[in-house]
Amino acid sequence: MNAIQAYATCETVIRAHSSSFFHAFRHLPAAERQAVYAVYAFCRKVDTMADQDAPPAVKLLQLRAVEEQIRAAKHGVWTEDDAVWVALQDVFSHFPMQWGPFDDMVRGQYADVDFRAPQSLDDLLEYCYLVAGTVGLMLLPILAPGRSARLRHSAAALGVAMQLTNILRDVREDATMGRVYIPSEWMTVAGLRHDDLSSEQMPAGFVMIGEGLAAQATSFYEMGLRVWRLYPPHSRLPLLASGRFYGAILEEACARGWDVFARRIVVSDDRKRQLQQILKTVVESPKSVPTLALRPCVGVQAATADARAATNRIRAGLERRWQVGVQGSTPL
Repeated sequence: MNAIQAYATCETVIRAHSSSFFHAFRHLPAAERQAVYAVYAFCRKVDTMADQDAPPAVKLLQLRAVEEQIRAAKHGVWTEDDAVWVALQDVFSHFPMQWGPFDDMVRGQYADVDFRAPQSLDDLLEYCYLVAGTVGLMLLPILAPGRSARLRHSAAALGVAMQLTNILRDVREDATMGRVYIPSEWMTVAGLRHDDLSSEQMPAGFVMIGEGLAAQATSFYEMGLRVWRLYPPHSRLPLLASGRFYGAILEEACARGWDVFARRIVVSDDRKRQLQQILKTVVESPKSVPTLALRPCVGVQAATADARAATNRIRAGLERRWQVGVQGSTPL
């Protein structure tokens, strides 16, 4: 299998599994676009291992095999019969990629196999970094080569924002699988049990949960998107589009009064095209844009000090990870 064939397979994966990512990044130059598709296909491959309907022992065996493939690739020995790895080898040969986020992504999938509900917001944010903040860091050398030191916080924050959005959107689906990502401390305050989230009816008390998740996500979207002008010109629109497509899920959840239980939120292709056209005008404008912030109808209490404190916590946590290192994690 050659790189062209491998990239074609990766494009098929992203087309099938993420309309938002596909539409956001398809206008990148060819090399960058293909690299993004390869990274997405890797993440999808690993995520599927943790989510599949299989015994935990099978999932763990597959994740350990991925870790072994990563270790081998670090020493120049690449898996040659798998499209994702063939494509990634080409990506690593053209962009200043780092292995740390890939290691951390796999660690995050172990957390889903041996799932334990987060007790606190800090626990939730750590999980969100592992499974999604890492994706932002994987993509950063592709979207903004040579600028990782300056943009790493914002790149990780945007991934965290998207994962918080996913958790809100998929709360019922996850609960039926035995995974409740809402911090236990929040559930207690809202007077909710885990079983309450499996219903097709929005449980009483969930509004404060929805507002709380949206407030956190909004804070991280703002942290991730406000630096868009620091990216190379060809990456600015894809970056903004990826954030705003996911942000539209928050806005729809808000419009529904946080009822994400009756039916799944889907952002239509027409809405994505509309948002992309608006953002194209923004990117091409020579004038400074005051804000691109999301404005879901988040309650005042949820949207103020707590969200700002969470942003500070993830910034401090990432600094510890990179500058000092934490046990079991590879500093970037």
